[in-house]
Amino acid sequence: MDRIWQLGWRANRESNRHGLGQRLSLKINDRRGSLLFAFATLAIILAGAFWLNSSDATNPSRPVSLLLGAALGVAFEQGRFCFFCLFREAFEEKKTRPLISIVVAIAVGAIGYALMFGLYLPNPKGEGLPPAAHIAPVSLALVLGAFAFGLGMVLSGACISGHLYRLGEGSLRAIPALVGSLIGFGLGFMTWNTLYLEQVSESPLLWLPRWLGYSGSLLLILIVASIAILFLVRVDKSTIETLTIVPTHSNKIDLRQLLFVRRWSPAV
Repeated sequence: MDRIWQLGWRANRESNRHGLGQRLSLKINDRRGSLLFAFATLAIILAGAFWLNSSDATNPSRPVSLLLGAALGVAFEQGRFCFFCLFREAFEEKKTRPLISIVVAIAVGAIGYALMFGLYLPNPKGEGLPPAAHIAPVSLALVLGAFAFGLGMVLSGACISGHLYRLGEGSLRAIPALVGSLIGFGLGFMTWNTLYLEQVSESPLLWLPRWLGYSGSLLLILIVASIAILFLVRVDKSTIETLTIVPTHSNKIDLRQLLFVRRWSPAV
């Protein structure tokens, strides 16, 4: 009986060893396939940027837009940047630190807008507006549109940016959500003239630089953003994961997890 038990134990050990080897082999092959796919995607993006730059009838901003769009896509996916998901985590799980990414985006955008608008319209206190700035009146149509968009995010489980990077991750729910967004945008374009004449054109136009100037409005936004960040850090109830890098051979794995596996900081 002991002999039979020893033979069975050895057979089981050999089976587990071969099974572990197969799992490791599959994991290595999956990692190599992911790296090849990533390098192929990067090569296609760079080739597209060079092609747009060399085209005679191209817009000079298109190559930059392509590269910035790809970089933003990576940042959104690694930072899990989704308006609905961030607010849901804040209300349901008391994770308010990720909301800092939205506040930082608003602050950085305010700085960029102040610089760009100052070049096109040095005096903002007149009647004119910066060209192509899309500064629209605050109307009932805007409020109803925001409510409908928020309801769509709740029903679909993410905002448009979230569905876009989740589509790359293989989420099937993103497909009908994005199709529904396209239908909604189409209906909005079809009814825009009527909405503008009946509602938007008669609504007040609120633009902070017209009353406070570029410096005053930017200072106000940065102060409010700083207070919001301090508040979000103070009320956060989530546990903060720390990454400990040991000076061993596993540093490459830790760096890979830091860049491509773990969630990026909201400041990124």
